[in-house]
Amino acid sequence: MPPMSESELSSAVVWEAEQVIPFQVSEAEISWQVIPVTDQTKANTQQVLLTAAPKRQVEKYVNVLNQAGLTPEIIEPESVATARALAKFPSGLGAIIDLGASGTSISVVLNGCVVVSRSLPTGGNAISRALSSYLNLELNQAEEYKRAYGLEENQLEGKVRQAIIPVIDVISNETRKVIEFYQSKNENRRISSIVLTGGGAGLPELVPYLAKNLGAEIVIGDPFVDISKDERMASALTGFGPLYGVAVGLALREVEG
Repeated sequence: MPPMSESELSSAVVWEAEQVIPFQVSEAEISWQVIPVTDQTKANTQQVLLTAAPKRQVEKYVNVLNQAGLTPEIIEPESVATARALAKFPSGLGAIIDLGASGTSISVVLNGCVVVSRSLPTGGNAISRALSSYLNLELNQAEEYKRAYGLEENQLEGKVRQAIIPVIDVISNETRKVIEFYQSKNENRRISSIVLTGGGAGLPELVPYLAKNLGAEIVIGDPFVDISKDERMASALTGFGPLYGVAVGLALREVEG
């Protein structure tokens, strides 16, 4: 967008939102922030991060909190909170794949700011369903097989791997599209570092598979790495980092401002 006053920008953002969000603006809660200028920012322009959520969804969360005797001060997209906790890229630029149960969030982050974000309704549950169907297993058993064998080629004759590869490839391909979209708009920037987080991050052999497919270094995110903790707590948290990216990111908002 061209440089403009905050009041002008507020109106312009609403107009832009009408073009890009998949529901009526009147039914949406909209927020935005100007992304800090970088060497890639075109002259006489500014980049704006727009976030939107259905009002009904926001109201549902607020009602749940109110019933618990809590008053929410802010509601924040998971991708923004996760980036605050995990975006520690040496170059300042990288991507985050948050593989949750019901869906996956893919974000490109520059200097701690989410600059591109994409959500898809494909996550750990879809992987379990694919495995259940392929091997004719109950869902709870498919979940156990998924966590135990993942993409291992030498386990159960590679049948678990065969069952879940198509779902993993959906996530991999969407990640590639997000990265290529960002790079097409920023020709001198290349994303070579990716953080994997969420409940599905621990799937056996997922990291090397994605690294090969995406041509990037991939690590499992640990939001606790820079947080002081005693030996007992550090031991208790071992292996649970990918589950707490959003929670830690929200807590850090108060600390980092």
